[in-house]
Amino acid sequence: MRYGLIPVLVFVLHAETVGQRVVSGILAKGTRFETNFHVTTAEAEGPTVFVVGGIHGNEPAGARAADQIRGWRLKRGKLVVIPGINRLGLAKNIRHVPGVSRANRDLNRNFPARSRDAPRGILAGALWDRLKTMRPAWLVDLHEGVDLARMNPVKAGNSLVFCPVPEIRKAACKMVETLNADIRSEDRKFILKRYPVEGALARAATDRLGIRALVLVTTRRTALSRRVRQHRIGVHALLEHLDMVSGGSDVFFEPRRTGDNKIRVALYDDFGTRRGPAALDRVLADADDVTTHRIGPHEIRNGVLPQFDVLIQPGGKSREQAD
Repeated sequence: MRYGLIPVLVFVLHAETVGQRVVSGILAKGTRFETNFHVTTAEAEGPTVFVVGGIHGNEPAGARAADQIRGWRLKRGKLVVIPGINRLGLAKNIRHVPGVSRANRDLNRNFPARSRDAPRGILAGALWDRLKTMRPAWLVDLHEGVDLARMNPVKAGNSLVFCPVPEIRKAACKMVETLNADIRSEDRKFILKRYPVEGALARAATDRLGIRALVLVTTRRTALSRRVRQHRIGVHALLEHLDMVSGGSDVFFEPRRTGDNKIRVALYDDFGTRRGPAALDRVLADADDVTTHRIGPHEIRNGVLPQFDVLIQPGGKSREQAD
């Protein structure tokens, strides 16, 4: 294998910024829970889509995917992305929000189950207020499951969970069809499941605010890069269904801004890598001048490498990686 620098087509990415505006803000500002959100607005009017990742801190794929999705180019409408709402939980790799009461620690049970209920906790309250203010047409909540829904009906891995509203079901069918297009194993194909649990963000958004909400759940029984990619594919399929997105699903970055000199590192994470990617993630996380994304064979075949400055192939079995 050969290792080295990958040329960056910066001029192409900058050209795609024409016709849309990107602004960022802070949710729960002034508290220890504050986290970034990003709003991309196209020149042409269209629906608003809200994407949330990282509600559960031990489910990193959704947070990573959302951080990539925020760089997408829109034809119309508005895209609001909160990459890692449970920032403290993600940092500790724990499901719950650290440092809160047992009753309120599961963020995805803290939203209004009944019309008279209020959201519980600072984070749920801040997100709920943002939803009520922006009134998006659609919401996608990105999660991970421990098992496959096709193999174990009580689990949600590789499924789309929603309330059975016809318009939501139509979009969900499109998303599942797209997700399953390159999955060979029947056991691993995505399925539709009804009803998010009460108190969950998607259930409350549908029942209380009339938002068309879906929960996209991948499974931890596959490489992290594949889970991240499946989250991107699912959200991209929804945006295509709404005629909002321009470009493919394998876009990892918003265009470089003046003064952005961070080294963009692609870290291979799939067959033959073993524990290497996790170890390298920990090392590179301490480098302020580096941003790292895991990639797999699908992304490489689809031509993502020109988006990066460096490609790292971790230790493991080089023959499997090469194949």
